[in-house]
Amino acid sequence: MPTLDIRGIPVAFPFTPYASQLVYMEKVILALETKQNALLESPTGTGKTLCLLCATLAWRIHRLKQLKAASKRTKVQYESIDGGGADDDDDKALRDKLPKIIYASRTHSQLKQVVKELKQTPYKPKVAILGSREHLCVHPEISSMRGTQQNHTCRQAVRAHKCTYKTGYDRQAKTKSAALPILDIEELVTTMKDREVCPFYLSRDMLVSADIVFMPYNYLVEPFVRNSLGVTLENAVLIFDEAHNVESVATDAASYSLSSLDVQGCIKEVEECHNLIVSGRIQPGEDTYLNSQSALTLKSLLLEIHTGLNTFPLNDRGGCTKPGAFIFEFFNQFNITFDTAPMVVTITEQVIEAMSDYAQSNPRNSKLDQLLTFLRTIYRDKENHQAMTKQYRVHIQEETVRQPGRMRNAYSSRPVTSTQRMFHYWCFHPGVAMHEIMDNKVHNIILTSGTLSPLETTVKELGISFPIQLENAHVIDASQVWVGVVGVGVTGKKLNASYESRNSPDYAAELGNTLVNITRLVPNGLLVFFPSYSILDQCTAQWQQVPRGSASGAVPIWERLAVLKPGIPGALGSRAASLLYF
Repeated sequence: MPTLDIRGIPVAFPFTPYASQLVYMEKVILALETKQNALLESPTGTGKTLCLLCATLAWRIHRLKQLKAASKRTKVQYESIDGGGADDDDDKALRDKLPKIIYASRTHSQLKQVVKELKQTPYKPKVAILGSREHLCVHPEISSMRGTQQNHTCRQAVRAHKCTYKTGYDRQAKTKSAALPILDIEELVTTMKDREVCPFYLSRDMLVSADIVFMPYNYLVEPFVRNSLGVTLENAVLIFDEAHNVESVATDAASYSLSSLDVQGCIKEVEECHNLIVSGRIQPGEDTYLNSQSALTLKSLLLEIHTGLNTFPLNDRGGCTKPGAFIFEFFNQFNITFDTAPMVVTITEQVIEAMSDYAQSNPRNSKLDQLLTFLRTIYRDKENHQAMTKQYRVHIQEETVRQPGRMRNAYSSRPVTSTQRMFHYWCFHPGVAMHEIMDNKVHNIILTSGTLSPLETTVKELGISFPIQLENAHVIDASQVWVGVVGVGVTGKKLNASYESRNSPDYAAELGNTLVNITRLVPNGLLVFFPSYSILDQCTAQWQQVPRGSASGAVPIWERLAVLKPGIPGALGSRAASLLYF
């Protein structure tokens, strides 16, 4: 396995790299060394993921060696002055100074491929892969739940020591997580289920000591999700792979909606909590703000919001759009401001917690959770809220919604419908989310994809600077590519796959004989695409037969192809595409 010298850093690579891969890794290391953001475009198939992993992990190892050398020099100087023996900094203290690598892609499926690439490298870093309970829970009952119901049921089972997997984690995970091999999320779930250890809690334990952390985009760009997972961005290297999706993910992460039906659900939950407090079935602790009066006050506030939303004047099309700053004007009429919002949020949190503890046998998804997210988003940045709201629009819209599972009567198939008001707080600039990330004092951000051009427009959209940029060439040069149209076959007949001629035996025979000739010229593998499944099936069926009128001993086209390209001639069993692979 070759070791490359890139900007003075030894980088182990699984094979001899192409020139474009060297250029790419040089840009990655330059960005890491100078702590500058990088926007790196490299065509699909050029090995971006492998280059990213090898260059970043090599730089991190090199940086650790630099820290050790500096620590050793400091120790010698200290001892020469003091005359005593200062304690050595252990590896853990030095590793804590190293930037953690956070590698984000759009989905867990994409991250699975990244982990597969990592296993092909010589590097064996400590890895953590983050997921929600929906992805990681292995409890036979809780794993089938979703959302708030799943989260609260899990917490209740943990507090009551009724989850054997959490108990297994408490008993052995902290001593065994360091010995785990590199695993993708599916392997982590399977392995831990066999060991009766909770993958969800283990992944958070692994996060603390991990050299590289894998997670989907939304975990990284949504502050509340990130904070709930315990992800710290300070001094972290953030890598966004397949970054052509980042703009839409960033704007979605900074946008929120709340419906009048959501508010109505909140009112019911708070009313139920108030009644349970009055009846003594819920007894809030002395260290909380929750009591019968605060619950009643919250209910009254929600009723005002519900009325205000339902009576807000709309245009003839049933909607109304306002500047982003209007959101503070709207909630100010209910006395919700930057000064009062924290108390509203706190009491709402305590209602959710109290109801969760009470309803252990029948947990449910809470509408109050949606209200919390909405309020936290609006009132998260008092100092910069005026500038931030310029990137937002408020839109209130009346909509008709179906009532799931309900029909008008036993004789009607028409569903029951109702109207609701939607309060949208839409972000129109991905820079809002990107600036929030930068404010956490990250080491740097690397965005990479096969399609980022024009880079100038991408930079403007994201709203942060990217001093290091690359529009890389493909590893395949022009001499390796020929694009053309083969209009006729070996005997001069037209190769026309139109509806009129595609069923003709002559067409299939001409196409098959032409392919036979092509296989004689093309080295290695051959991939043939067809316009449709039906043409693929018709051709392959005919090629397996000896053509009519052929001389005695004639060999079917299918067999001739198999002789020239031994291996697996035939249609792909999965029928994932209309193609043949030889």
